[in-house]
Amino acid sequence: MKAWKIIYSIICVPIICFMVYQTYTVNKWSNDIGGILGYFVAVIFCAIIVVTIASLRADAKSILNIIIGALGIAAAIFGFIGSQGIFTDLFVYAIWGIICAVFPLISGISSIIKDRQK
Repeated sequence: MKAWKIIYSIICVPIICFMVYQTYTVNKWSNDIGGILGYFVAVIFCAIIVVTIASLRADAKSILNIIIGALGIAAAIFGFIGSQGIFTDLFVYAIWGIICAVFPLISGISSIIKDRQK
């Protein structure tokens, strides 16, 4: 899981930069709600990176993994809502949010179940 978190954080940084640049550029010519939601998705991805870095050395990794998963699902929801207008690229970012939310959620829930069985 540690390797996945590091890879996710490294991949997410250029995605966030490209997303902010693209949203800013297209938002100059459009007043679509997808522009604002593009910024929301970028901020949520930044929050995921911060929590991911904090969870690498934390003791309560299962709770932090569930938080990472919840943030990924929130980014996916905002991405799917924002992709309805001219910002169809948010659909790709929403899929990325779901992919990156599944692994921490499974890890967090399975570790909580293992702890309760002890």
